[in-house]
Amino acid sequence: MLEFTRGVVLSRHQSKIRDGWRKHGRPRAIGALASTAILLACGLVAILTWNASDHVLHPPHVSYAGLIRRYRTLASQAVTFDGAAGALISGRFFPGRTRATIILSHGYGATQEQMLPWAAFLHQAGFSVLTYDMRGAGHSGGSITLGALEQRDLVSAVDYLVSRPDVDKDKIAALGFSLGGAVSIMAGALDRRIKAVVDDSGYAELRHWFRSSLGEALRHLTDPFSVLSLQMIEWRTGIDADALRPDARIARLSPRPVLIIQGTADTTLPMSNSVENYRAARQPKELWLVPGIDHGRALQHEGATYVRRVVNFFRRALHV
Repeated sequence: MLEFTRGVVLSRHQSKIRDGWRKHGRPRAIGALASTAILLACGLVAILTWNASDHVLHPPHVSYAGLIRRYRTLASQAVTFDGAAGALISGRFFPGRTRATIILSHGYGATQEQMLPWAAFLHQAGFSVLTYDMRGAGHSGGSITLGALEQRDLVSAVDYLVSRPDVDKDKIAALGFSLGGAVSIMAGALDRRIKAVVDDSGYAELRHWFRSSLGEALRHLTDPFSVLSLQMIEWRTGIDADALRPDARIARLSPRPVLIIQGTADTTLPMSNSVENYRAARQPKELWLVPGIDHGRALQHEGATYVRRVVNFFRRALHV
């Protein structure tokens, strides 16, 4: 009887343990597992987003090796100047027949060699030309900030040019492609020594360059140009994406002229960017939308028409 009673007591005790586990232990264990799963998922998102942002901040640069040898009429001088935040910027100066000078800013993931076709036709038209590797590209120091510090680097380029006796400080203008176009607008808004701006396919707002849908970002965590990647870039670099809006600053160029160029079939930056910039600009302003052309193809496709239009724009603006 004693063993039986003890057996009954033991069974009741086990039942209490079992009931207690069901009541308290199992939910706690499930909660702990859920919390662990959430932490692991957040960690995975953070790692993938970091890697995606790293592709933006450290893009593989396009090679233009030997390209300058194709432009035998371009005699360049290697130059350097101090950019923003201590970055040393590397460039080339092409002395022209006149002291009127055009600063050329290349696109994202490229180097100054990308702008050699522009340098060639502007130099042939008599202009002096400055090309340079934007920060984090080519032989320049610093890190990519998608326009935040690049606009100040362009102002530093103006500082450099006005120190040269062979440059007319009252006849300096800027032309930029893609990221360089946005940078040229923002730098022109900062510095009135830039007397005219040509924006070829620049963004109107940095966020337009990134896919804004959070759902899309979560489905494509490795996409470098997603809203989550941009958020990580802001955190890593300290930039404010909302402040990088050429469309909010382009009006400050007036009464200095601006020419905006873009292809209507641009798949990198929607044509709406140029339309927004144009609408926000004040006179004098021009908008040239090239039918059926993708990103950066206007000069290649339009050839002599492009050259004539840009050269005449700068001649009028700089009184050359």
